[in-house]
Amino acid sequence: MQHCRRPSYVAKPKPFHIVVNGLAGSGKSYVISIIEKMIQEYCISESATVSRPRKNLGLLKMAHTGKAALNIHGSTIHSALEICPDGNSSPNKINSFKLYTLRNRLNGLLLIIIDEISLVSHGLFQKINKRLNEILRTFDKSDTYFGGIPVIAFGDMAQIEPVAAKQVFYRPPGELFSLRHDLFRPINFDINMRQGNDRLFFDCLCRMRMGCLDDQSEILLKSRSIREQDNPEGFKDRLKELNSPEFEDAMYAYGTRKLTNARNITKLKKHALDTKNPIFMINAVDKVAMVDTSFFKSSNRGGPFYLTGLN
Repeated sequence: MQHCRRPSYVAKPKPFHIVVNGLAGSGKSYVISIIEKMIQEYCISESATVSRPRKNLGLLKMAHTGKAALNIHGSTIHSALEICPDGNSSPNKINSFKLYTLRNRLNGLLLIIIDEISLVSHGLFQKINKRLNEILRTFDKSDTYFGGIPVIAFGDMAQIEPVAAKQVFYRPPGELFSLRHDLFRPINFDINMRQGNDRLFFDCLCRMRMGCLDDQSEILLKSRSIREQDNPEGFKDRLKELNSPEFEDAMYAYGTRKLTNARNITKLKKHALDTKNPIFMINAVDKVAMVDTSFFKSSNRGGPFYLTGLN
C-alpha cells in the first residue's frame, strides 16, 4: 500500500506491473482476496478524512470469461471496459455518454487485477491498455500504460490458451516493445496448497500440465476409469461409486462433448426437480469472425430462449 500511502509533497511513484504465474492450487485466488481486503481497509480509513469516497473501493477485478470473473467476484473484461469481442488490437469506439459513465465508475481507481491471464490474447491485452488510457485521459502520454494504474495479472501460462488468437506474450515481427515482456515483472508461485497431502496426484497433475504424461501417471488416471478396457480390475467398483451419494456432486471428466452434455442434462433436470424450478435454455450465438468457419457452423446457431417442461 506504499503506492497509496504517501504525503502530498512526495512525488507519486511509477505504477507497478506484475504478472503472478502459478499452477492450480498455488494460492493465486487467496492472494487476490488478501489484496482486496487490504485495499478495502485503506479506502475505509481514507473515507473518514475525505468527502467523496472512492468508487468500487479503488479496485477493478476482471477476467476473460464469466466463470473466471465470478470466481473472484469481478467483471468480465469486455463488460467492465465496454470492449467488443472482435479480432482487432484497438478497442471499439464508444459514445461520449458511455465514456463518461466509465470515467465516473473508475474514478479513484488504485489497482487493477486481471485473473486467468492465459486466456487473454495479445490483441485483447492491447485493447485493455488503450481503453484504460482513453478512460483515464492518458492516451497522449507515450510512457503511460493502463491509464497510469498499477496492474497485477494472475494465471498459469501452461493452462488454456486464447481461442483462435495469439497468446498474451506474443511479440509481432518488428515490434520493439511488448507490454507483457518489457513492462510486467514476473512472480512465480511454485508450492501447491490444494493437493498438499496427496503428492502422488499432485505430481501427476504437474506432468499433465506440461504435456509429459508417463506410464505411472496413465495407470493412476485409468484406475479411476469406469470403462472395462481402461480399468479391467476396478471398473466395477468405480461404477458403484458413480451411483453412490458420496460421488453425487463429484466432478466428472469426459473425453467427448456428447458424454459431457448428457451428464450436464441429467444433473440439470435433477436440480430442477429437487428445487421445483423450470429449466431455461438459451442457444448461444457466436458473433465473432470465426462463426463462418467450418468447425463452428451449425444448423441451429441460436434463437430466442424457451421454457422446457419437467415432464
